[in-house]
Amino acid sequence: MLTSQGVGGDGLAEYLLAFEEHVSSSTVRKSAKSLLKNRPSSLRLYDAYAWIDHRHGNTEAANRVWDTAIKMCAKFDDSARRDAILLWRGRVWQRVSSGETSKALQELAMYGFKGTEGTLAANGESSDETANTVRLRLRNAFSGGRDHMLSLGLLTHASLYSELLFLLDYLLNTTTIQAAQTSFTSNLHLLIKTTNPKARRAEALFRQSFARLLYIHTTAKRPISPSTIRSFLTECIATFPHNTIFLSLYAWNESRFRIDDRVRGVMRDIMLSNHQNKNEDETDHITTHFFAIHADIQRGTIQGSNLNAVRGSFERALAHPGAAHSAGLWKWYFLYEFEHGDSSMKGARDVYYRAIRACPWAKGIWMLAFECLTGVMEEAELRGVYEMMVEKELRIHVPLEGIS
Repeated sequence: MLTSQGVGGDGLAEYLLAFEEHVSSSTVRKSAKSLLKNRPSSLRLYDAYAWIDHRHGNTEAANRVWDTAIKMCAKFDDSARRDAILLWRGRVWQRVSSGETSKALQELAMYGFKGTEGTLAANGESSDETANTVRLRLRNAFSGGRDHMLSLGLLTHASLYSELLFLLDYLLNTTTIQAAQTSFTSNLHLLIKTTNPKARRAEALFRQSFARLLYIHTTAKRPISPSTIRSFLTECIATFPHNTIFLSLYAWNESRFRIDDRVRGVMRDIMLSNHQNKNEDETDHITTHFFAIHADIQRGTIQGSNLNAVRGSFERALAHPGAAHSAGLWKWYFLYEFEHGDSSMKGARDVYYRAIRACPWAKGIWMLAFECLTGVMEEAELRGVYEMMVEKELRIHVPLEGIS
């Protein structure tokens, strides 16, 4: 495994763990331990390991990992210790996402403590001098860390300190999002005014974190205006039109009301922007096409969607050069026709043949004939498909009789 040899850095290792968690969650902890054995000073991997435990319901184990890693920081050099903010951020977010806002505030209050100097109460319940001192110390620590990282050009790290600033303002009074939103806006300005080429990535991550807080606040049944969420996400989508986190949250927010079809309007605007700016690097993203189709399917007949409307979305996506040879998109189109088309399967057959012409290398597309169309295709037709697969050396391990 290349990642075990240090190839690709911690970023690739994190991606590997995220992918393995998705496809083989039973083995991901073993992989994380193996990576940490080869990279014992990687605080990013310790943070990833803790999140794996948290995702699997082992919250106590996750907290032990974070605590252990934080205590180990003193042994590392300055470069490695910069990632310690990830561990504090992780501890706080896991409490917030679990609805434990008081404990999340206590986690924040312990930042930088070498002893038990005091505690901090949520929702403004504490007014003693020690609590005020803790608040001031935390604000100074997080803003100082942010400014230091900005001076070093480490904008992602700066955004992490900025996250803790808006989380602090939120946790001090969870009944409203206003203070956190004000903190977010002022910190965002500091991130985007720099000319550093990495500013855009840091901005996206920072916006995603605040979107996460909005979602948590809303699902916890705390008061917030739907227009506040809509305005924030509209701005995010205008800046990052292909970010599926923002698109998904926008669709989720609108699905709670179904007053009008704003989601389709947003997708139409993105597609129009793609068409008008087709020479830009960020246009024609296949993820946008996938989301547009998904949004059309989710609309349902009540809001004007039907089989032909969804077919139109597939056809518009496949007309774009960036999506025309996507095996995943063609397979989705085929399965949609197979499940929702007429009983003759004419639509599914037509899409199948178009798909193998567009993606002749994709064995999974070819195999759809034997998985779904054996009751529709004649034996001679299936044999023809089989022989073309053999001709293209697509590694068939059983005879035609074994497939059908």
